[in-house]
Amino acid sequence: MALDEWEEITGDPPIDQITRAQALAFRKWWAERITAGGLTPQYANKMFGHLSTIFST
Repeated sequence: MALDEWEEITGDPPIDQITRAQALAFRKWWAERITAGGLTPQYANKMFGHLSTIFST
């Protein structure tokens, strides 16, 4: 799920080619979803944690 959302926003860049702009766009997307309601910051943090684990592996 977290990876699907990442790919929806950034495409599927090779891990060594992920840019700051892509990461900021993803963060903005999450902030907008939280502001719109229905999701909590804790849920977003959980998804970021999943991505961190994937990227560091």
